Amino acid sequence: MKKWKRFRQSSWPFLREEFGLNLEKLKKGKRMTKKFLCVFFVFCFYSVVAFGGIQDWSQWRGPQRDGTARNFPVLAKWPATLRTIWSIEVGAGHSSPVILDEIVYLFSREAENEIVRAIDLKTGKILWRTGYIAPYKEYPGAVEHGKGPKSTPVVYAGKLFTLGISGILSCFSVSNGKLLWQRNFSGRFPANHPPFGTSMSPLIEDGMLIVHAGGHQGGAVLALDPDQGVEKWSLEGEGPSYSSPIVVTLEKQKQIVIQVHRKILGVNLNDGKILWSIPFVTPCDQNIVTPVLAGDILIFSSLDKGTFGVRLHRERETWRPEILWDTKEISLYMSSPVLFKNRLIGFSHKRQGEFFALEPFTGKILWRSGARVAENAALIIAGSDILILKEDAELFVLPASADSFQPVATYQVAKSATWAHPVPTNQGILIKDALSLSLLR
Repeated sequence: MKKWKRFRQSSWPFLREEFGLNLEKLKKGKRMTKKFLCVFFVFCFYSVVAFGGIQDWSQWRGPQRDGTARNFPVLAKWPATLRTIWSIEVGAGHSSPVILDEIVYLFSREAENEIVRAIDLKTGKILWRTGYIAPYKEYPGAVEHGKGPKSTPVVYAGKLFTLGISGILSCFSVSNGKLLWQRNFSGRFPANHPPFGTSMSPLIEDGMLIVHAGGHQGGAVLALDPDQGVEKWSLEGEGPSYSSPIVVTLEKQKQIVIQVHRKILGVNLNDGKILWSIPFVTPCDQNIVTPVLAGDILIFSSLDKGTFGVRLHRERETWRPEILWDTKEISLYMSSPVLFKNRLIGFSHKRQGEFFALEPFTGKILWRSGARVAENAALIIAGSDILILKEDAELFVLPASADSFQPVATYQVAKSATWAHPVPTNQGILIKDALSLSLLR
């Protein structure tokens, strides 16, 4: 009964608004008109949202850190336009919104302060707002990207964890925004952050908060107790890149896969010891892309490094990473790809910006779009479609199984730059532009 009430409260008003339905008349046994059949069709889709629920988007790239909203309903047809349900000023930054129990949490900047907000997903009402002073001077080559923040928070067990552009790690209560604890690593490493600012998005796994602190001259991968911020283990030495780690289980070993300053590492989740490594030096040390796991193959890419698949081999305590394929024609810069069944879809900086799909197990290119289509793009799988948000606020909807780049819908979703990821929800799509957050449906 609770789930039925939730459906009536959340989904039914939308259906009534869109189709002019009256629930009480339907309950009294009116004959099934064409309108009712249409609504029944939509009901089936929206009941997936109401009963199964679109998973909470609690961290960078979603529940599994792979850019996929697994329970998003399959839509037969996308509308001609998207309506703005609400839009609010939230400050600057490239951090993506996260969601738990229909509350949106956003990390942004206002002047010299890093700010966290809790926002009601349905109405856009700000439930609380808090922050701290965090002055920051941009690296000369990154002025156009502003003062951040660039890291996406993670929400877990009633707490929200943020990693500021200057490396300040904070823990807030999700109920009222109270700052529970904060760690500033100033003085521990040669630099507090990489030249272009901290971009690594923290993760929670097995009750540990994983972050990478420091700068290019040295740092540490840290596992902390989420309740107090006390370190459980640290991997000292390697400085952070701009990439965010993932957690995988391969050869019966749970491990953190992380692209650091000039290497790719597999790190034992239990004790922080390095299991394996691959040298990985990129032009201007801009190692940004989040790794992807396809079956037992890890996929990596970066600026002018091509895209390649790696399989791990283990003999007792010795690990050997084997490069299975290496596709030089496709290379990713600031955009992380998504995996849909037997294809990897992403945005390559080659040919001055192009979309692509390739086979994740062989590296074979399946299709490439035209050249010069974008400067950057953020990709999210929503049901059987891919939401592709360009930096100029143009949103494409591409069938994930498409054999070429042929979007079925195109929308202009903001009037300023969009570098954060779009987030699909049971109320619509969240879009963060230069200074605002909006819900579109």
